[in-house]
Amino acid sequence: MAKQGKQVYLGVDLGSVSTNFVLVDPKKPMEDGVVWKKYLRTQGAPLEVLQKGLTFIAKEQNWEILGVGTT
Repeated sequence: MAKQGKQVYLGVDLGSVSTNFVLVDPKKPMEDGVVWKKYLRTQGAPLEVLQKGLTFIAKEQNWEILGVGTT
């Protein structure tokens, strides 16, 4: 039986210069809720950087992503 991952919400801010990823634990107060974050340079390749960031998330821990917000 597969172990269920930690429940989080994913936020992605994809820009022309940088891309930021954040995972937030909905059971914690907002000021303590960020459980993982990553800053990457976009370097004119937004889709590749998005894939790279999602790969980092998958390798870090077993997550259950409840929802996604983007900017």
